[in-house]
Amino acid sequence: MPRRGVKKILEGMLGTGSPILYPHVDIDLIVEGLDVAVAYNVESWDGYLISLAKAVGTSIIFTLDMGLRRVGEIIPVAPFPENVIREYHEFVRQLVGKRKPLLGSL
Repeated sequence: MPRRGVKKILEGMLGTGSPILYPHVDIDLIVEGLDVAVAYNVESWDGYLISLAKAVGTSIIFTLDMGLRRVGEIIPVAPFPENVIREYHEFVRQLVGKRKPLLGSL
């Protein structure tokens, strides 16, 4: 689904003020994060982390996604050595490859 369409749907959900939403998260920061995600073509979670970092006055984000370097005002820092991150990604690839489909074969 296009990012702008997802953003619109998520904003609509946030606008309901539902009591199920986590009360300690600033809805305005989430919406700003969605805007950031669309603007920089990043995942919505990354957009939220960027908006949160800006709100607290930092430019450093600890992440495994070094692709965030393209966001000029953000400095992504890997919390683990590169070889450990590669091993982790390989582990996940193998794990996903061993999964059985939830609905069986279609």
